[in-house]
Amino acid sequence: MMRRTWLCHGDDHGFLVPDEPTITPADIRDHAYLDGKTVINLGCLTGAGDLPGAFRSAGTAAYVAPIDYPDGSAALAFVNNLFFLRTYDVPLDKAVQRAAAVHPECSQFQLHDARPPLHAPWCCR
Repeated sequence: MMRRTWLCHGDDHGFLVPDEPTITPADIRDHAYLDGKTVINLGCLTGAGDLPGAFRSAGTAAYVAPIDYPDGSAALAFVNNLFFLRTYDVPLDKAVQRAAAVHPECSQFQLHDARPPLHAPWCCR
């Protein structure tokens, strides 16, 4: 199984990747195929705006990201706790809740699962 890790920053427009153009929600919708994958994103604001919906459109099973600008130490604490809990088979939704409860800065991280919006036709991804 191939796994990729990107280091990025986020802003109101999308992902800021060093030496590359900003990756926008439209780029994710148009080019990403993430069927059944879980994406954990630590970049600032990557859980806000149109990005979660773009990842859902790309087929993710789940997308976890912050809705604001978390402190770097908080992002590290969140993801360490999240992976620790998942190692012990804590379901993803519960693991996100518990990892987000570690510190107020960690509470910015939210789970966006693959349930389609209520107004979407049943046939959509």
